[in-house]
Formats: sequence, structure tokens, C-alpha cells
Amino acid sequence: MMKPSKISVVFLYSSFAIVIIHFLILSIIFNKIPETVPTHYSGSNPDAFGPKNTLWLEPIISAIILLLISFYIYKLKTPNSLDSYLENSEEEAIKNRQLLLSVLELVVILIISAISFIFLLEAR
Repeated sequence: MMKPSKISVVFLYSSFAIVIIHFLILSIIFNKIPETVPTHYSGSNPDAFGPKNTLWLEPIISAIILLLISFYIYKLKTPNSLDSYLENSEEEAIKNRQLLLSVLELVVILIISAISFIFLLEAR
């Protein structure tokens, strides 16, 4: 098990911050949101509606994704063989995979949060 590089940790902390901000914003404006909110859009108009509690699914799913990928990043092991990889050392191979996963994690969290914030703006 190898510690992630500093840049990977920055991406991980950024992802954690976004998820926490997502929870905080939803908590602050939750009482101002109508009881029924759009849950699906077809073109520019909503075509499905649900209770406002469904808005909690996005930050919860983000948090689960964040925890699963973070756990995997910290438990990443050395590949069995470096023959088929571009890296020169085992340490470099692990660091590259940790960086890739932490960037991927941040991108996924940003996409989910952006979609959720669009729904929140439409619901108000």
C-alpha cells in the first residue's frame, strides 16, 4: 500500500469539499424548495416529478462514490507485472493510477453536483 501523491490528495480533498458543500447548500435551501420537484427533463420541459426528498440522492450517491474510489486509491496494490505497462517502476505505476482515479473521482463528483444544482435552481 502506497500513499497517494500530493496532487492526488489535493484532488481527493477537493472532491470531499464539493460533496460537503453540496450537502450544506441543499440543507440551507431545502425548506424553500416546493414539495414536488422535477426529476427528469425531456428537451427543455420537465416530464417527471417527485418529492423533494429525492434531491438528497445526488449528494448521497456522490459521497458513496467518493468513499469507494478513495478506499480503492489508498488500497491500490502493485501490479503483478510491469512488462505491459509504460511506467518504469512499481511506485510510478501506482502513483499514476492513484492520480488517474483521483482526477476521475473529482470529475464525477463535479458532474453529479452540477446536475443537482441545476435541479435545485429549477425547483426554486
